[in-house]
Amino acid sequence: MSDERLPAEEQREQFSNRWGFILACIGSAVGMANVWAFPYRTAKYGGAAFLIAYFICAGVLGFTGVAGEIAFGRWGQAGPLGTFHKALTLREKKGKNIGILPVIGSMAVGIGYAVIIGWVLRYMWGAIGGGMMTA
Repeated sequence: MSDERLPAEEQREQFSNRWGFILACIGSAVGMANVWAFPYRTAKYGGAAFLIAYFICAGVLGFTGVAGEIAFGRWGQAGPLGTFHKALTLREKKGKNIGILPVIGSMAVGIGYAVIIGWVLRYMWGAIGGGMMTA
């Protein structure tokens, strides 16, 4: 399979500077579990002791995961569907459409964040309007 570039009209967009890329990586690394469970687990399992283990795991797993994902995406020069399809067609293996799993996972996370934002807006409106105090 040749490693040829796409025509100019089909080229994928790229980050314009390094900071945009760094912020996008940080944004995708901070998952819903961190927002949801982090304060609870920090208080329950010993504060600083939990933070040390958490930052070591987050750093090691986050760095290797982001580096691997970037390398895989650059190699495939496509989104998840195209890259997984390209990788699995090189070896003529089944499961060429496995790239749908990250897409479905991203959609599920987006739906979860939409629900949380709905709760935040509802409670913010209740706090501003005084509805939380009368319930």
